[in-house]
Amino acid sequence: MSHLHFWLLVEFVILTNVAFAGAALFYWAKPMSQRYNEWTIRFQQRHPQISKPPSLEAAPLNYKVMVFVFRVVGATLLAEAIYLFVRAIGRIPR
Repeated sequence: MSHLHFWLLVEFVILTNVAFAGAALFYWAKPMSQRYNEWTIRFQQRHPQISKPPSLEAAPLNYKVMVFVFRVVGATLLAEAIYLFVRAIGRIPR
């Protein structure tokens, strides 16, 4: 029985970290998107043979798309962690 409690504790810790990562992705989606787009623009300027830098019209669209992607991934991670946490609570022996 002791091993079961240990693995439930491990599962709770992992799910807590997944939930925290999802909440962080959702909360910091805009700054992360801005930093990601700045990084990709610098990379594309340094290596134009791989891909050309985005046009002035494409930069705001790239920003909005990445904000959306970060928020969807963050919300998915958070919802999955909460769902699995509730199921894990149901497996606690009474």
